[in-house]
Amino acid sequence: DYKDGNQGINSSKFGRDYTANKFNFGETLNFQILKNLKFSLKGDYALPIRLSNGSASPIPGEEEALLILEKRTRTKVLLMNGSGSESDKVFPQDFKVKQWTMEAMVKRSAYNANNRSIGGTKLVANAGPHDEIYTRFGDVTIDPNQLQIKTGSAQIDVPKNKFAAKPNEWYMLTFVYDGKITYVYVNGDLVASSEIRDGEYGLIGFWIGGANEYIREVRFWDIARTQQQIKAFTWKMVNPDEKGLLLYYPCNGLKRNHETGEITEDDTMIWNWATYYNGDKDNLNLPMKGRFDDNGGKMFVFPAE
Repeated sequence: DYKDGNQGINSSKFGRDYTANKFNFGETLNFQILKNLKFSLKGDYALPIRLSNGSASPIPGEEEALLILEKRTRTKVLLMNGSGSESDKVFPQDFKVKQWTMEAMVKRSAYNANNRSIGGTKLVANAGPHDEIYTRFGDVTIDPNQLQIKTGSAQIDVPKNKFAAKPNEWYMLTFVYDGKITYVYVNGDLVASSEIRDGEYGLIGFWIGGANEYIREVRFWDIARTQQQIKAFTWKMVNPDEKGLLLYYPCNGLKRNHETGEITEDDTMIWNWATYYNGDKDNLNLPMKGRFDDNGGKMFVFPAE
């Protein structure tokens, strides 16, 4: 029973042996010592187990095991409610990236209209479409539940046999540019790729579309994340101090102090947790009708139950 997204871990509970009462095989052990344990976002955790004094003797040489702990996140999620949020003052006018990765997790109640935006970058005034990063569901050339990215004065339409979004399901959408090829992933699986352009991208800001309904874990990197990295963090939060992470909006109603790492409740903004970029850590305004939804007090759980 722990909550991901909180800073720190009580290290005094590690490095000591804890003994459970005797049990019969098939019974469930209740390790009360792990109750309310809070995990840091930095690294993974494992629990060493030693079996002894049970109703049956363990197989010699197999008395010990190492359980890899899967972090589960219980969190509020940003509900856009038809209004978007944007800022064109995140980066200086001459800011450029050689590679990039953009990620966002979304859930929508319906896919029945075209041009329902997800998110993208803001460009300098009078910039052409060559540096554009614009993601959406639906267009005149595709169905409303098909995914598309407009970039490099062109676009990638994800084939329907590769991915067709369904209402009320969570999807982690990832778009990657490695300096030559643009890739599209859904839940860590590659669904499309195309060589559209090369060279650096200019950007000065970021936006999140109001058509998203529920959205969380919005990230923008100045590196091309590998499929292995994308897959590993499809349902997990990332380390806010990760190298290359320019923008990180968990969209959970929590604010993170960039110097101390302290996390506090604050649902007045869409807070940027990333520390890699040396400039201003720009936040996004909460949409006019937006709010952080707690799922009727039960919170949203990821990986999705």
